[in-house]
Amino acid sequence: MKLSLRPDVQVLRLTRAAAGLLDRQRIVVGWVHSSYDRIINIRTPTRRLLTLHGGGRLRAPLALSCAGEMEDLVPALAAGAMVVRHVEGVVGPSAALKLRFAQAMEWDGHVRPLTSLTGSELFRNADQLEAWLMQHASGRGLASLLPALRGKDSNLSPSGRKILAPLKPLLAGRHPSTTALLQMAGNVLGLGEGLTPSGDDFLVGFLVTLHKSGRLKGLLPPPDRHRFLK
Repeated sequence: MKLSLRPDVQVLRLTRAAAGLLDRQRIVVGWVHSSYDRIINIRTPTRRLLTLHGGGRLRAPLALSCAGEMEDLVPALAAGAMVVRHVEGVVGPSAALKLRFAQAMEWDGHVRPLTSLTGSELFRNADQLEAWLMQHASGRGLASLLPALRGKDSNLSPSGRKILAPLKPLLAGRHPSTTALLQMAGNVLGLGEGLTPSGDDFLVGFLVTLHKSGRLKGLLPPPDRHRFLK
């Protein structure tokens, strides 16, 4: 049986996590889960989501950057369409999209902690980031929570108010406990708009900040970190 595959796309870069996942799957990459103007999400056989997008920086932990633009692919790929990988000399199943990985570059995605970052520097960076967000993106995502966390009036959406409630106790003390962090995560998880809810995006950013500032191990030791991620 000959392959009937269209289109044929070259992968330029992918995260090391995505490469490790694909190495275990051999031919079948997965099936189209959802698509937007510039991104296609692929559900793998293990029910993970791969993010397929055009050239440039990798935009997700399980991302693949491809030659060409997604606008040309999206109309031809309905939800449920099969996606496979090209393996030289191997005949696979017929599919809507074939990905070529020859000479694709891997990015390990490792964010190294800045152990020399002081508390005052961290606060200064946070203030600068808040000022930028309020000037350029005050109506997007969870930016409206920033003034509310400082006790200022803010026009919050219903989901924003739900997320604000578990954050306030966490910020009341200077040294939050591991128990408080775990409780906050449970109350924020799944809240907000989007395919990946805004609350989940917040938790990922929160973990990255703890890690980057060198405070992750102290506040969330490995056993508790596993509970946080669950």
